[in-house]
Amino acid sequence: SGQYLQLSIKNSLRIRTHTWAFAPFRTRSAYPVAMAAQEERNPGMRKGLYLIPCFLMLCNVVGADPLPEHEALRKQANDAFKSGDFISVIKVTTSIIEKNAKDNTALYMRGSARIEVGISRMDGKMIRDGITDAREALTAASKPEFNYYLPYLYGMTNLTLIEGQVSHSAVSVKIATELLSTATMTDEQKANVMYQRGLANNAGKKP
Repeated sequence: SGQYLQLSIKNSLRIRTHTWAFAPFRTRSAYPVAMAAQEERNPGMRKGLYLIPCFLMLCNVVGADPLPEHEALRKQANDAFKSGDFISVIKVTTSIIEKNAKDNTALYMRGSARIEVGISRMDGKMIRDGITDAREALTAASKPEFNYYLPYLYGMTNLTLIEGQVSHSAVSVKIATELLSTATMTDEQKANVMYQRGLANNAGKKP
């Protein structure tokens, strides 16, 4: 049920018009071993907690919609992400999306960058924009891309921490639990989703 999961995500976003001064969630208490090992090999890549496995695997993401002529721009965006230049990521991927609104890789990258910028600025609207991009990437992909759920989960968890509304992190827990029941997920994908569920549980003050 990828369609069911996408429907759950579509119905889960609740718009709020104010933010509370809660610090973004940055604990490593549930950091998967595989992610930590990747970070140790290339510490410069650790700019956002969920982003390490996503962008290490970026070149392996294959969909029907990204166009070959935009590959250089996608690489430019990926390089900017690895250097922590999230604003440049947003600008470059937006230029791709303006030419091809169904470029799921560009949507995924822009959503990830928007969430990182939103967290750093305590900006709930920016985080929501990133969540929307992640949802659109899931819809545009021609096959299931479990990594595309990670920015969604991470964004919803951080909305709880910024706005103080636990229903956002509860959605993350629900979607992550549903994902973990998917038999086609790899062990690494399951570890990353379990990590996101751990973040969401902690954000919601659950054991």
